[in-house]
Amino acid sequence: MKNILQFIYIKSILITFLFIISMFYEQAFGQRFALLFSSYCLIIVMSFLTYKWQKNEIRLMLLILIEIFMIMIMEMETKYVINYYFHFFYMLIIIEGAYFLKEKRGIVIGITAILTSLFKYMYILTLNPNYSNISEMFFAEIALVLVLIIVYIFNKYDEAKRKGEEQIKVLARFEERKRVARDLHDTLGHQLTSLIMQLEMLDYQINANNEQQKNMMIESKVTAREALKELRMVVDALHQSQNDIDFIPEITELVAKFQKRTGIDIEFNIPQIIPKLTPVSKYALYHVVEEALTNAIKHGNASSIKISMSTVEKKLIFQILNNGVSNDKFIKGNGLKGMEERIHNINGHIDFDGNEGFKITGDIPFKGEIND
Repeated sequence: MKNILQFIYIKSILITFLFIISMFYEQAFGQRFALLFSSYCLIIVMSFLTYKWQKNEIRLMLLILIEIFMIMIMEMETKYVINYYFHFFYMLIIIEGAYFLKEKRGIVIGITAILTSLFKYMYILTLNPNYSNISEMFFAEIALVLVLIIVYIFNKYDEAKRKGEEQIKVLARFEERKRVARDLHDTLGHQLTSLIMQLEMLDYQINANNEQQKNMMIESKVTAREALKELRMVVDALHQSQNDIDFIPEITELVAKFQKRTGIDIEFNIPQIIPKLTPVSKYALYHVVEEALTNAIKHGNASSIKISMSTVEKKLIFQILNNGVSNDKFIKGNGLKGMEERIHNINGHIDFDGNEGFKITGDIPFKGEIND
């Protein structure tokens, strides 16, 4: 994750450095200095407000637009036709827009900064439209355009690198899960099977007239079979991990298998047309549903589960509700923490509510159109 506060400090230091040099260059005093200094202070304040409002893109855009307006005021108050130190401010604004905002809004900020910086050159050209001034405007604006392009190339590279690292982590987890599945099947699975066979043999040898021993044996066999069944569910789930699962068929099969094995009534409402999720998002959502189903039995003793998904404004909304034991003071164990980690890693959101049964709600962002 980007170190936003560090970026703000660096930006503020650079702006302060440029402003001090520009003041030596301007030799500003009195009211003009007060206006220039006020504009500089407001830019600094806006910079630190971006840290506070970093999760609200509309406010962020407004703050950055105010910064652009302050720079334009500073340029209008310069005693020179052009103060080149102020021109560098636009470069920092372009970088800031790309750093804080999503791609399209960052580009809008970048273009706005470039067009605003043209104001002083257009004014010069109305006074003296010679080749020197045109060349100067061309190279100054090309510099800003190149900054915008370079920043977005870097962002694309950084995003691709991050996704690549996430895919490597996911593949590593897949391999580890497969190894654990093999170990469970080859060791604990065989041991439980042998235990059931031994209990069956012992059942024949127990005195049929001893009702207490008979009941204990029946309960022991039921417990062993349930343990083996649960182990097989875990092994199946571990083997189902894939890099890019065929989401709708896989999650439908997961629910169907769980319902068949447990006898729990599951109401499953998922649209046949869903967003085009990334492999990592599919993996995360699949295992959230898987973990929710397991927890409904393991901790809630639920008899019914409702699973629903829908899309709202570039987000896939999901909800998993069971009618198990209510507990508004539940403690997050490894299962719930694992859900949070998976969803947060893909910039999603998830909540848990134990007031009436147990409810899991959340959303996952997606890009592009909705596809099969």
